[in-house]
Amino acid sequence: KNVSQDTLKQELVAIPNDNNIFDKFDNINNSIFEQICCLIKQNQQLTQLRDFLLPMLMNGQITINTNT
Repeated sequence: KNVSQDTLKQELVAIPNDNNIFDKFDNINNSIFEQICCLIKQNQQLTQLRDFLLPMLMNGQITINTNT
């Protein structure tokens, strides 16, 4: 569930001497966080669109064309 400081203090961590490894990790990590942010924004937009369209669909103001 959660990681406490006591748990972290018991773990051994390898720290590389080469800055290239840090840079590579940072690049990978940054791209993952950018993707997470993008997906969060998309989810928020989809939620807003759903909340806007669903009531209109339920009361018949709009319909879905299933002839594709």
